[in-house]
Amino acid sequence: MERARQFTGEVLVCLFLVILGTGVWALSEFAPGGTMVLDEASPGAEIYGMVFTFDSRDGLISRDLHQSVATVFLACTVVWALLGRHREGAAVFLLGLLVAFSGHRLAGGPDLATVWYGTHFAAAAAIVVILLRSSAQEARLNRRTPAFVATALAATAFLVFVL
Repeated sequence: MERARQFTGEVLVCLFLVILGTGVWALSEFAPGGTMVLDEASPGAEIYGMVFTFDSRDGLISRDLHQSVATVFLACTVVWALLGRHREGAAVFLLGLLVAFSGHRLAGGPDLATVWYGTHFAAAAAIVVILLRSSAQEARLNRRTPAFVATALAATAFLVFVL
């Protein structure tokens, strides 16, 4: 049971890295705005033209990948909590819901964007602190082996690309 909990925690760390990567990709590509931009070739294209239409191959892919991995992350958080990390799992789950809500508000337009960016960043930072602290505690009890890490990475790749 302890090894399964550790494995789930490692997968959560890897999933968070994927979420972080797709979020940074979306942040660098898009800026929230209230106007419709249909030309995806323009360097300053806004989020509505790139993400909410099918005119851009990158915008829709990054948005869908970010959202689907975030959903898998929340589901794995529930499993992690059921395996014994009750307090940490509940905290990460609630913070994940806050991040999801603030992310959807960011996509909704420029009203109070600074507040939503701050909320999104603060909750994500709290999640990473909880995950890394829990991972370090688990690693002190059960050492990570190269095979264990490879299996966690393979499980993360399966969750990202198959589900």
